[in-house]
Amino acid sequence: MTTSLTTRSLLTLALTGLMGLTACSHGMSKQDCESADFYQMGLEDGKDGKTTDRLQQMKGQCSGQGVAIAEDKYNYGRQVGLANYCDAGRAKNDVKDGKNDSICMKDKVPPYQSAYTQEVNNLRAKNAKELQDLEKSQAKIQQKKDELNRGQSQLDQQAGSVPTN
Repeated sequence: MTTSLTTRSLLTLALTGLMGLTACSHGMSKQDCESADFYQMGLEDGKDGKTTDRLQQMKGQCSGQGVAIAEDKYNYGRQVGLANYCDAGRAKNDVKDGKNDSICMKDKVPPYQSAYTQEVNNLRAKNAKELQDLEKSQAKIQQKKDELNRGQSQLDQQAGSVPTN
């Protein structure tokens, strides 16, 4: 009898869990859609550097409930959040890491783009200077090699003019 009771309890628990998962998979209710703070959602997504995927998902769920979402509020909040996420430090790191496809670049966040361009130009100038220095060093090395080769040739000639007994 204990086995039957345990099996029945486990089965009930499993069915309850499945019903809970099914309820969650339906997404936002009509009330959720009507009371949602879309500015705040956009702000959070922007601060996290996320795309508008969540907006599209909510749009689908809420239109299914017959509720139009405040897309303009979401987008404004996301832009404010992206301005925080897409800072100069992130731009510098993206340049150093060789990234040119970040959300900040795709969404054309002005401070990020300026910092990114400036960092690219700084690294280009640094690389150009380094190349110039290497070329100067290479020229000095070549000059020294030529000098040593001339000295070696002179020594070879002198050695050839020494009488042997």
